[in-house]
Amino acid sequence: MPKNHQKVDMLDLLNKLLIIVFISPILIVILSVILFIIHIQIWYSSLLLVYIGCLSIAAIVVIALARFIVIMKQKPSRSRINHEIIITVLIFFFAALMWIFYTVHTGPSNVNANQCVFPPGFTCVSNQLHANGSLYLQIGQGTGKTIMITGIACTQNSSLVFQNSGSIVYPGVGSNVTIPSGSPAIVATPGATFLGINCTDANGNALTGTVGSVYNGKIYINYTEIDTNRTRIINGTFTTKYEP
Repeated sequence: MPKNHQKVDMLDLLNKLLIIVFISPILIVILSVILFIIHIQIWYSSLLLVYIGCLSIAAIVVIALARFIVIMKQKPSRSRINHEIIITVLIFFFAALMWIFYTVHTGPSNVNANQCVFPPGFTCVSNQLHANGSLYLQIGQGTGKTIMITGIACTQNSSLVFQNSGSIVYPGVGSNVTIPSGSPAIVATPGATFLGINCTDANGNALTGTVGSVYNGKIYINYTEIDTNRTRIINGTFTTKYEP
């Protein structure tokens, strides 16, 4: 195969790869915005989006450089060189804009500031911590059994003494939330008579925070398996920013 034809094929391949990797981070940005709008804050999904986005941006830069080198080896005219320089600079400019977006909006600092992770069988579907300390929490469960949530605690106390103290109960007597396996449910919501949960410090004191500051603690879930009447308590890591 003639060398010129090989270079054309290589350039065509690089152009196609560039289009693919250029579209990928844009789609990821759109997905990130959708997840944010519907308040789905699953930390490992957010982290995956960041990694894929950053890899795509790095690929854009590498492919753009490779494309420019291939064109230069073809000894193009001066006007073609100027044209390709402009295209390459524009590619780098848009790659820089994408990098700024990921750094500001979905970078590691923001991902680490929104973690809600439970043991296998439980997922944090959506969460929100208001500046007055009130908690909104929606969870999903896939234990294979129907369960009844009898208490939620949001606290910075991580001791076994607290977990076994019997204090992880809803404020209303007899309050509970039943969740079939494979279903989500709201288990804490601000202003609710029976599901109103406030996050506290390690001593049980109510906490408030300024909007944007970070809360680090744990969420305890006290539940009973309906068919066996067995009671269990699990806890998950909870790190989030205070919201209005």
